[in-house]
Amino acid sequence: MTDEQTFQQVADHFRETALLEATSAMLEWDERTGLPTRAGAYRAEQITLLSGMIHRRKTDPHIGELLERLAASPLATEGQLPITASIARLLKNFRRNSRLPIDLVEATSKATVLGQQAWEKARASDSWELFRPHLKEIFGLRRREAELLCDGGSLYDALLDQYEEGARSEELTKVFASLRDELVQLVQDLQASRHPPSGESWQRSVPVDRQRKISHWIAEQFGYQFERGRLDETSHPFCTTLGPDDCRILTRYQADYFPSAFYSTLHETGHGLYEQGLPTDWYGLPPGTYASLGVHE
Repeated sequence: MTDEQTFQQVADHFRETALLEATSAMLEWDERTGLPTRAGAYRAEQITLLSGMIHRRKTDPHIGELLERLAASPLATEGQLPITASIARLLKNFRRNSRLPIDLVEATSKATVLGQQAWEKARASDSWELFRPHLKEIFGLRRREAELLCDGGSLYDALLDQYEEGARSEELTKVFASLRDELVQLVQDLQASRHPPSGESWQRSVPVDRQRKISHWIAEQFGYQFERGRLDETSHPFCTTLGPDDCRILTRYQADYFPSAFYSTLHETGHGLYEQGLPTDWYGLPPGTYASLGVHE
């Protein structure tokens, strides 16, 4: 088998894996848009099962052997950029995922789904205690994951690399410190201004039906393609991609606080534009995936 054929076999494997990931994302989208209140536990089981299937595919020893072979081949250095980048990233991800036992992956998935459901109830009843045990469990599972990945280094950095590859907490601390100084100064300048901004325009009531139309218009004006996505409602705004031509954004409406929908829609539209701008031919592979969450945000 040639290097090109080997790469094609690996690419097909991860494109099929993406089908499972999209199915899981669809279940999560449904969970956060209209899942019956008594269906939560079973939904957690569904997503947990899929997470295990996905992890097995991502850590398939045969695929690992093929990736190692590709990494040592001329294709890894002399091939087209999307191919060389795919080989490097897929091998890195394979090695990382292989260090995580499937029971941890499934436990984290289940705890996260149940935690999301608990958060919904806690928010509705303004009860921190409903969410506390779930957050504690998730935190413990993620800490265990970090311990398996950190190689004796920073636990935080071990997880940070999944979201912002190569970043270190000490670097981000400097960035956030600089932002804090500038933002604090900005607020102080506004407070001291002879003409401080007024919040009156935001405080008036706007019917939710009208907010829906405004939000749709905003997303459309910025270039969000509704033939490849949709705008829905949820308790906490987010964006999710369910396929190369299916990127969905969700916002939150409050009749007495229009900024909730306005800013949420702007923010999630930005995420949607990024996802819709990725090359669909590479969906399921690194070139068809966002570069980092820092860039995404």
